[in-house]
Amino acid sequence: NVTGQPAISLPLYHGEDGLPVGVVACERNSDHGTRLDLGRALPRDRYTRLTLGPLSLGALHQVLKQQLGRSFPRRTLVRLQGDSGGNPFFALELARSLPEDGSTTQVLALPENLRRLVDNRIAALPKLTQEVLLAASALHSPTVDVARSATPGRSVESLRALERAAAAGVISIDGQRIRFTHPLFAAGVYASAAPRVRRLAHRRLAPLVEEIEERARHLALGAEGPDERLAVTVAEAAEYARRRGAPEVGADLLEHAVALTPQEQTLERQRRSIQASEYQFHAGEVRRARQTLETLLPEVPAGPERANALRLLGEIRYQQDSFVEGIGLLEEALRHV
Repeated sequence: NVTGQPAISLPLYHGEDGLPVGVVACERNSDHGTRLDLGRALPRDRYTRLTLGPLSLGALHQVLKQQLGRSFPRRTLVRLQGDSGGNPFFALELARSLPEDGSTTQVLALPENLRRLVDNRIAALPKLTQEVLLAASALHSPTVDVARSATPGRSVESLRALERAAAAGVISIDGQRIRFTHPLFAAGVYASAAPRVRRLAHRRLAPLVEEIEERARHLALGAEGPDERLAVTVAEAAEYARRRGAPEVGADLLEHAVALTPQEQTLERQRRSIQASEYQFHAGEVRRARQTLETLLPEVPAGPERANALRLLGEIRYQQDSFVEGIGLLEEALRHV
């Protein structure tokens, strides 16, 4: 299992009896270059040196499908690629822990073997350093000022905490930008925090970020329970994302909005669930959208919301099954408009 971005040399010889003899060697690249210098011992035409980078999204999809027998929505693949750094071994281990429903709103728990790798670096750090790292791990694009402002205590102490994390090799700091040296560190810091601590971090971050969608995400993840006022705010951010051409972001936010909608507001939960299905459909998550609609339809009463659900399911059915099945659903939708 290759970890990191190794250099590989593939020398090939033929022994005295004519049988091919090959050597495959790999090592992790470092800032100081490679140390395994087979090129000095072998003629140039006897070896090939390759540098492996992160797997592309398409290649990662193929690996996961082949190894696990499962297909994942694009949003989930993007998340796995980001958290694993494109490393196939890490991605496989993370994917094994995902639920069958493909939910992307829950915390991605690290498998035991990966958690140990992360804990070896994180657990020894002081408490304040772990707190400022948690703030950084919860941000899409962490910066020094935002991470410091979201951490309790004096600003100068938070800055020293970040510098300790950089000295430990967990993050690097370039001006204002904070970058985890491997995405697994960010995932591990976030997953290891108690839910109550994570919610508090998100509530501190929400007023500090400017982007509408990220602020809504922090508000949703910082909520203690259902809250219709927050659900409205998050749903509005989802619509903003859809209008700018990011239905996958809109779907993620609407799923949060559904979770924030109080149980007694049945029609509103149904309406937002149908809208989430629409965004999933446009984000390429057709199977998930279809499953949601087929589960919802028996419970949605006659009227415009049922018409909308039937219309969307009709579009999906005529694309996936047949025009005849799609037409039947669209004609039924007309009767509810």
